[in-house]
Amino acid sequence: RAYGNRFWPRKYLIDIHGNIVYDHIGEGAYEETERKIRELLQERKSVLGDSEEITNRVVVDEIEPFLHETKSPETYLGSARNEYLKNSSDDMAGLTRFVLPDNIESGGFYLSGQWSVQSEYIESGSEATIMYPYVGKEVFLVAGSDRPVQMEVLLDGQPVTSDMAGADVVDGLLEISENRLYQLLKTNVSQEHTLELRSLERGSQLYAFTFG
Repeated sequence: RAYGNRFWPRKYLIDIHGNIVYDHIGEGAYEETERKIRELLQERKSVLGDSEEITNRVVVDEIEPFLHETKSPETYLGSARNEYLKNSSDDMAGLTRFVLPDNIESGGFYLSGQWSVQSEYIESGSEATIMYPYVGKEVFLVAGSDRPVQMEVLLDGQPVTSDMAGADVVDGLLEISENRLYQLLKTNVSQEHTLELRSLERGSQLYAFTFG
């Protein structure tokens, strides 16, 4: 909140003087971030007169297999960056009624019912549903609301069971009460499923999906 941040993930690096010297939105740039961290550690070492050696080894090499694990991409939902919306044009904005196509394919999300499409988020109206065939272990949603609202969480057309529900889903329901990251689903291995969120009342503001 203090940074006015509405993206997930987002990385900030702050130097020894308290200045923000690096800011990256979204996944990726791992090696660039690693290099900047080492640069800032060298600066800190110089200012403090520290004798600790700063290694040149890039930690990202050790996590490379995990970075390339199959999963759906980070997906923004507002009109400014909604290239993964499958049943509409990329630049659609404003209050719109969507209809699901006969065939649901992977590679993006679908909307049905009434949604208000804003630059950075979509807001649910009456009988609003979002459907996303995804691949991953976990599903997270950046969302918010002006008041507590609920959405029903379904997996492959059925209410999500407790063993696959994320930390923020109770009895198949997600309550959105503040602007933050919500965990919707969790499994032990990367799998292909279809997530469905059904709005039970107006006012859910959805910003982005991320997958683990």
